[in-house]
Amino acid sequence: MVWHLSPLIQAFLIGLVLAVPVGPMALLCIQRTLRFGFSVGLATSIGISLADALYGLVGILGLSAVSQFLFQYQMLLKISGGIFLAILGTRILRESRDLKKSGIVPENKGLWAAFISAFILTLSNPMTVLAYVAVMAGVQMDSHGVDQALILAGSVFWGSLLWWVFLSGLAACLKSKLEDRHMHAVGMVSGILLIVFAVLIVLSAF
Repeated sequence: MVWHLSPLIQAFLIGLVLAVPVGPMALLCIQRTLRFGFSVGLATSIGISLADALYGLVGILGLSAVSQFLFQYQMLLKISGGIFLAILGTRILRESRDLKKSGIVPENKGLWAAFISAFILTLSNPMTVLAYVAVMAGVQMDSHGVDQALILAGSVFWGSLLWWVFLSGLAACLKSKLEDRHMHAVGMVSGILLIVFAVLIVLSAF
């Protein structure tokens, strides 16, 4: 049972398990890796994992004020995140006609943009922090001071990153097996699904 493991391993497993569910960020990570290469997928992975670690830190420290703030403004956060996701989906859909296996831009272009956008999109979902708060409370993960809490949040980061790097690596491996028509189809499907996710996120705010 996870309760009998050390706090570091618990935090690592929590970061890993909470990252696995398929959602818009998984779709975005896969699409970016196929479109721009593994380096952009990795930058996206780090952005998502850092946001997970930040929310994990909130859960570890039990910062109820932060949780209440996010819950209070969840409508605004969801609408903002939904709009941002819809813009990304529309852009992917528009560019899908030109999507080639080799990509249009070098792999190392837009790494910071990929990182920041993934970080903001993950933070825009207030349900993420509520999930971390609930899980941390369930396993009774107590920290003794900010230093220990930061170490545990680091374990959450590495657990989350393990999944996202695996997903990006898998997409990068599959990229070599796809033809241009497949890449075009992936772009179309990814763009449409991201827009659908965006609409659902906005609707969930009301």
